[in-house]
Amino acid sequence: MKRLRSPTAGFVLPYVLAVIVILSLITVLGAEVLRRSVSSATAIESKYRYNQALDRSERIVMHLFLKSPMAGTGLRLGQAADRRQNRSAENIQDLGVSQDEDIWLANGTWRQLNLDGLNVYIMYQDVAGLISLNFADTDIIERALASGLGEDADVASLTAKLVDYRDTDTRRSFQGGERADYRLKRLPPPTNSSLRTLKETSRVMDWGLSSPQLDFLTRNFTVLFGASRPIESRMQAETKNILNLAQTDLELTRSESLLQEELLSPPYPSETGRFTFLLIDPNTGAGLERIIEIQRQSGSADQAFYRRLITQDTVISEDYVIGDSDEIAKLPLPWASNN
Repeated sequence: MKRLRSPTAGFVLPYVLAVIVILSLITVLGAEVLRRSVSSATAIESKYRYNQALDRSERIVMHLFLKSPMAGTGLRLGQAADRRQNRSAENIQDLGVSQDEDIWLANGTWRQLNLDGLNVYIMYQDVAGLISLNFADTDIIERALASGLGEDADVASLTAKLVDYRDTDTRRSFQGGERADYRLKRLPPPTNSSLRTLKETSRVMDWGLSSPQLDFLTRNFTVLFGASRPIESRMQAETKNILNLAQTDLELTRSESLLQEELLSPPYPSETGRFTFLLIDPNTGAGLERIIEIQRQSGSADQAFYRRLITQDTVISEDYVIGDSDEIAKLPLPWASNN
């Protein structure tokens, strides 16, 4: 006798396969969520570790900057235990210091610290070697912007608008911009005061800079009080290149008075130093960059110094070429046992 086929016959196998597929998807998705969670937790832990190392490095550098005496064009750190430094004996003698002394030059010289297995590279730059957006001569600002912003940038117009933004009058200069021009473009009016931060340049008409351009501005400019022309001996190599010193009259001639030379080229670095902290994890190639300015305030009884954060951002190793780390001298810290 022929048996009738059940309505559910043949359903079990597809059902089982569907359940297996669903369970597999749940497993895969769960594993992906777990992987992302572990990755996020690792990233957070790494960033915390990086910040801790930068904080410790900053405290060490701040101690050195506030306590170490000035010598020549840098900080006297003590006796030099490691002679592998990017300077020659002739340069040291020109600065009027002994070859037995360890001088951290204030012209963009790098040093390094090793904290908890992480190398932190630190650059010391005297702000007197930077171009002041508030006080530098307009020809200096134009020359630097032309080099850093590219040929397409109308540097004369940008400089004029910058001057109109920060000066106290309401007279519009040629190619500049005052309150009426900002109103026409529906922009916040100019402050008619000095820039307080480098990022404030984004409020200046036509100064919508890209990230690379803002990085260029950060490396070579400052908003702090400075001379109308930066001091060449305090400049880092990049600033010298963008100003094209070989073909300009920035250098003082021998015929100028001794008083003027002394005023424009003081024998010691200024009371404000800019320090760039760069930490790169050798395992991942990622890290952090922090730029601060420390200003001594010897005349202030309640606050001996002022610390200003310029920027902090994540970086990758390809963004920086410091050179051979073996050629970068370490900060001589006898009181730091882990250095």
